[in-house]
Amino acid sequence: MSERIIIVGAGLGGLSAALAVRQAGHDVLVIERASHFSDSAGAGITITAPGMAAMDALGLRRQIHAASAPAPSTPLIHYATGEMFYNRAVPNLEDGEQEGPHRFIPRVTHRADLHALLNDACLDAGVDILTDASVIGYEQDRGGVTALLADGRRLDGDVLIGADGLRSKVRAQMIGDAEPNHTGAVAWRALVPVELVEDLLGGMDIAIHFGPTAHFMRYLVRNRTMLNCVGLVRTDAQARDGWATPSTVEELTGELAGWHHGLIDIIERIPEGMLFKWPLLDRDPLDNWVDGRVALLGDAAHAMLPYYGIGATIAMEDGVVLGRAMALEPDPLLALQTYQRSRLLRANSALLASRRLGEIYMGGSALDVITQPALMDWNIYAYDPGTVPLVQAGSHAETGEV
Repeated sequence: MSERIIIVGAGLGGLSAALAVRQAGHDVLVIERASHFSDSAGAGITITAPGMAAMDALGLRRQIHAASAPAPSTPLIHYATGEMFYNRAVPNLEDGEQEGPHRFIPRVTHRADLHALLNDACLDAGVDILTDASVIGYEQDRGGVTALLADGRRLDGDVLIGADGLRSKVRAQMIGDAEPNHTGAVAWRALVPVELVEDLLGGMDIAIHFGPTAHFMRYLVRNRTMLNCVGLVRTDAQARDGWATPSTVEELTGELAGWHHGLIDIIERIPEGMLFKWPLLDRDPLDNWVDGRVALLGDAAHAMLPYYGIGATIAMEDGVVLGRAMALEPDPLLALQTYQRSRLLRANSALLASRRLGEIYMGGSALDVITQPALMDWNIYAYDPGTVPLVQAGSHAETGEV
């Protein structure tokens, strides 16, 4: 029987869930507080191997290939010398044609392009998307659940998914927890027209500049017309939540005093008004993110730090597994329990692994990760949300996948 599923939040996780649940045969309404989606919002994004597996499970592998570039290896540049000291490569498999968790090569794209791809796929599949509408809470009983909107509207459904981000209103009602954890690190981001910096890239479409308490990743997006830049720095600098706290070239280069001019020269060519910063925040793991007919997804359930570059991937995985659970279990309450049981270990393991790696990176030992590979949990990339066994409600089994 078809259910009506309400998804709060039209981010990457929310749209992945909407598409997966719609493909499972249910009616889907997505409620988004933004009035429109910008084609320039956000910055670049790395779609890791599990993220590519999620796109494949959603039937979007061909589309994401057209909107992204492969990243089979990443040169690592020493912060002080400007020399490449390591080239980190993924296994040389034919993309998507082999079996096993490493069968997909990571790819890079603009976040807005990935979002637009998922949004278009949802609309083509018959998902309803309501914009400029803020959900402030929910009510539920044995017969269904109601999304409560700030303007007084009440929208009824059978299941409600809170995919409304770090400061989720759905989570606040369900969990009632406090502020997210501040880590003492700040991220800077910029998108730079490639013609302004092409002579400084050394022929490398992608690279990470590594220092003791900071690292700076750069890669080309949008058919090599824009350079995406993201720097993660331990600092006392302040930044507001969100992606849009303005910064200056002088502030960022001051944070990277002593770094090689090869990177500083790139930063100095960032146009005025194109550099932004945000604080790096996470939340502690939960042992439950389901309340009857309501469940959390993505950052609302497990906001994590970006050191493995996997936060958006984990949200997309949530969406794929939710869709599989809704297809498997005719009872929506059991479906949500199956979703949670199948995702808790994976999501919480990734959250804690990202926190541990951040402590290494920001604690002055970032370069040790290169000489001591055991410091990283490479198995974090060995996961396929489209094929991982589900843990059904009532089962005592646990998947060992992390």
